Amino acid sequence: MQGATGFPAPAPKKKNTGLIVGIIVLVVLIVAALIGFRIFSSSNQKDAPVPAGQAKTADEAVVGYLNALAAGNSADALAFLDSPPTDTSLLTDDVLAYSNAINPISNVTTDSSTGYSVAATYNIGSQSVTANFYVQQYGKYYKLTSNDAVSSVYIPSPPTGVSMTINGIPATVTNYSVTLFPGYYEVAIDNSLVTVSNGNFFVSGSYSGADTSNMSYDLSSDAQGQFQQAATAQLDACMAEQDLETSCSFGLSDPHDRSGNPIDVNTSTIQWSFSSGSSDDFSSVNFSWYGLDGLTATAYRSITLTVNLDSTSGDGYYKDVYLSEIDVDFSDPSNLVVSFS
Repeated sequence: MQGATGFPAPAPKKKNTGLIVGIIVLVVLIVAALIGFRIFSSSNQKDAPVPAGQAKTADEAVVGYLNALAAGNSADALAFLDSPPTDTSLLTDDVLAYSNAINPISNVTTDSSTGYSVAATYNIGSQSVTANFYVQQYGKYYKLTSNDAVSSVYIPSPPTGVSMTINGIPATVTNYSVTLFPGYYEVAIDNSLVTVSNGNFFVSGSYSGADTSNMSYDLSSDAQGQFQQAATAQLDACMAEQDLETSCSFGLSDPHDRSGNPIDVNTSTIQWSFSSGSSDDFSSVNFSWYGLDGLTATAYRSITLTVNLDSTSGDGYYKDVYLSEIDVDFSDPSNLVVSFS
């Protein structure tokens, strides 16, 4: 007799090993992606430019300010200051563009900060600069102290009648100074017979200003030659005039004879000439100009002229005229005005 009818033993259930492994791999990938995203986001936040005027640390304020200067963005740079400077006429994009085209600001880093002082290192062209900037917190954001971040730079006032530019922009000197960002600067004036000595300089910022103590205005290298030639030409032209009062500011006014009687001059007979030892050769004469009294250069030379003339009645007379000073007005370098006295 057979035993109780049996059914085949059920086959063992297959384990879903592949599914479990897949789920684990997926979880690992998701976690890795989240960690990577967080690291990437954190790195991007650290390297991202600081929004203008929204620095959340003292270091960010200094880096943001200097990077704004490097980018030539004056508005952003000013936004990092605690207050606008009194004079912003040279705190412009154009002035920064000129500076950065020749000596750009680069490699901005902050080394350390102590309290509200941040030590920054950066380059202006090839020149390495280290400066301490003072920063204070205003509400949520940090700002640089305005009178520390920009510099009041000594500039000697240009001569009367001369216009000045700094980095190609018209500039007005007030109380012997101008206000400038850190950067590179070139001073120029609009008269070709005047040069600016030591007129190129760097401003590093943070109260250090710039060394402009030796800046001065001097005659150009070819000014002496032009003045000498103009003096010769003008004197010759004036001596050719048949006039008692020449256009060179010398002459003979109200001539009298030896008895004190006025001479009725026949002007067609007036002749000017050099007395012995005098000439129109001024090649060795040195003209001086100190920049204090406008654009007039002066030289001293003893010159004796003789004027010969006849009266209308035919009587002949002569008189010596003595000159010692030559003045050249070079307000217009293309039209020098020479006078003698």
